[in-house]
Amino acid sequence: MRLKYLGKNSKLKDAVNTANQILENPEFYSRIREKVDFDNTILSAIEVAKRIENFNTSVEIKTWWNPFGSANAKTGNSNAISINTAKLKRTKKSIVNTLIHEYIHAVDYGNDGKLEFTHVDNENNGEEDNTAPWAIGEIAKNMV
Repeated sequence: MRLKYLGKNSKLKDAVNTANQILENPEFYSRIREKVDFDNTILSAIEVAKRIENFNTSVEIKTWWNPFGSANAKTGNSNAISINTAKLKRTKKSIVNTLIHEYIHAVDYGNDGKLEFTHVDNENNGEEDNTAPWAIGEIAKNMV
C-alpha cells in the first residue's frame, strides 16, 4: 500500500483505495512513459516513471479542515500528504487526481529532499498542465 489513510472519511477512503490500485497498475506507468517530456524538469518521463515505481515509502494521508482556504492538499516531505476535507465536495476522479498529484510531490521529495519534477506555483491556469504532478494526476483521473 503506497498511500495509507487510517481516518474515517468514507469518501476519502474510497479515493485512497482507488489511487492505490492505480499506483499498482503497470498501465499507469506505461501512460507516464508515453509522455514525451514534462515541463519544469530535466528528467525524462521514463526517469520520472521509474522513480515513482521504485518509491518504497508508505505515504500517510493526514487531514485538516478549512472551508475558507483555497488549497485542496499540500505535501512538504516524502512521508505525508495533507488533505483539506472541506474540499472533498467533488468527484472521486478529482480527489484521486489530487492524491496522485500530491503523491508525485512525495516521491520527488523522497529522492534527495530536492524537488526535481514539480510545478512553479500553486496557481495553475493551464500553463502548468504539462508539469509532472499535474499531468500524472490527469493520467490517474482518466483511469478512474
